[in-house]
Formats: sequence, structure tokens, C-alpha cells
Amino acid sequence: MPFKKLLTIHQGALGDVITSFTALLLLKQTYNQIHLLCPQAIARVSEYLGVVDSGFGLESAAFSYLFSERPDNTNTAFNNFLRSHDDIVLFSYSKILSENLEKITGKRVFQIPPRPLPSEPVHVAQSLISHLVNLKLLKKGDEKNFLRVHRDFRIKFRKQRVFIHPGSGSSTKNWPLTYFGELKKLLSENGFEPVFLLGPAEKDISEILHRKSDCLQGHPLHLSDLVELVNTLKTGGGFIGNDSGVSHLAAFLGLPALVIFGPTDTARWSPLGCRVETICSPTLCPPCFETAQKGCDAMKCLTEISPRQVQNKFNMLIR
Repeated sequence: MPFKKLLTIHQGALGDVITSFTALLLLKQTYNQIHLLCPQAIARVSEYLGVVDSGFGLESAAFSYLFSERPDNTNTAFNNFLRSHDDIVLFSYSKILSENLEKITGKRVFQIPPRPLPSEPVHVAQSLISHLVNLKLLKKGDEKNFLRVHRDFRIKFRKQRVFIHPGSGSSTKNWPLTYFGELKKLLSENGFEPVFLLGPAEKDISEILHRKSDCLQGHPLHLSDLVELVNTLKTGGGFIGNDSGVSHLAAFLGLPALVIFGPTDTARWSPLGCRVETICSPTLCPPCFETAQKGCDAMKCLTEISPRQVQNKFNMLIR
């Protein structure tokens, strides 16, 4: 069999890229080596987890000309790097990026929309895999059996430690912080060791937690590096959070993960992993986060989920 190299490019945020991990793992059936261009921090953690052989940051000046209307053909070293791949898969809507890659490499670029239309009730990962099957880059049937590639990355972990991540990329997806505080108390009463996890984007949440001692109950963990976050999550026995990139990462690592959904659609964005559950309100409001429809001020899709309901469902997940 000839040695085959694949270049994949994804412009999305953490959750979007992790949703493509399943497709990338399946592509290892076809390719001997896979490289990924995406935001630098995500590229690093993708390589660290062994999802790809090498990850490169799109923010690098070396890649900036790919988005220019007149791509630079004098960058010989980088152009040769692009041409060294047998195939290029682009998870992006960018027409100019696709055209530039084809001009530079002289090869066809397989461009795939990074997510299906909001009106399509199909999981984002399944949509990506279906496109790859249609392009004959994956085998028929992979779109149905894609969960088989997931495993538990944890080696040594504390069964009772439960990580709680109260943030996300949008405040409209966040369950009320006071509810998280009540949940932490309930978990403690049930013999768990709950720990708040905060990233660089949760500075406002960090300030609130320090003001509200009833919610805090111990210092939260501040993690600014994704590799550090991975190694921390690997020590946990469970995870609870909003629909966020961190929740996708926790689920991918194999933690029993309970993810709280409000205005986003679980059918499309539920994190993938060995043991994942979602919880959402019984409200009849349709998911509005990806549509032109304005979300309601009451946010009943989140506020109608009680801490007791979350704790009960988490107990069931752990059992």
C-alpha cells in the first residue's frame, strides 16, 4: 500500500474542532499521516491526544497568505509542504481559501461544510462523516458506526472528583451560576468532591465566585492551557457543564459527562464520548441559538432545569 498523507483544515472554535475528531480518527483507516491546520491551542492539544500526527496554528504568518485574494507563490517551503499531501480536506465555508489551496497545490480540495444547516436534525459529527463517505474518503457504514472510535483516555483518576465548568463561549448558553453553586453543595452531600474549572474566558465568573462564598466552597482551578486542561480532566471521575468546548473535551476524554443544554440543539451538538448524557428543559421552546430567532429574556430553557434534577441525572450516569 502506498504511503498516503492528508492535510485537514478547520477554522472553528474548540467545540467545533473536537466534533471533527471522530472523523479524523476514522480517516486514519485510509491515511498513514494526518496533519491539521486550526487555531494554535487546539492544534497543540489535537496532536497531544494523538488525534492527528501534527497540528499547526492557522494564526501563524506562514499561513496568512492563504486567505489573500492574491496568494503568495514565492513561499517555496510552505507551498511544498502543502503539495506534499495526497489529499486536502477543508472543513470551512471559505471559498477563497479553497481556491487558493487548489491554485498552490494543483490538487482538488475536498471542501465540507463544518456543520449542517440548523434545519437539519443531524449531529454535526455524523454530517461530516457522511460527506467524507460520499467523497469516498471513508467507508460506507462509518456514518452509522462512528462511535466505535471513542475510548477512555483516563489512566489514574479519582472516582469521586467531579469537575464543574460553569462557562461557555456564550453567556446565553450558561445555566445560572447560583444553580451551579447549589449543585456543588448537593454533590458534596452525596459524597462527591466537586471542583470548579475556569478558563481564561471565565474571568467574570471567577470574580463572582470569589464574591459568593456560598457558591465557592474552595478555590476554583484556573487553567489557561488546553494541554494542562486535558491532564487535569484525566484525573476526574465525572464532569458537569454547559454546552461548551470544554464539555466536548471532557466527553472525548472518556469522563462520565453530563452536559446542560438550553438554546442549542442536543440532536446536533451533544458531545461524543464513552459515557455522555445531556439534560434540557421540558419547555416547548425550539432551540434558537443558531437561528435568526431572538432568544427570550426569561431563558426558561435553562432556568427550568433545577440543581436537584441535574444531580439526580448525574447519579444515574455514574451508576
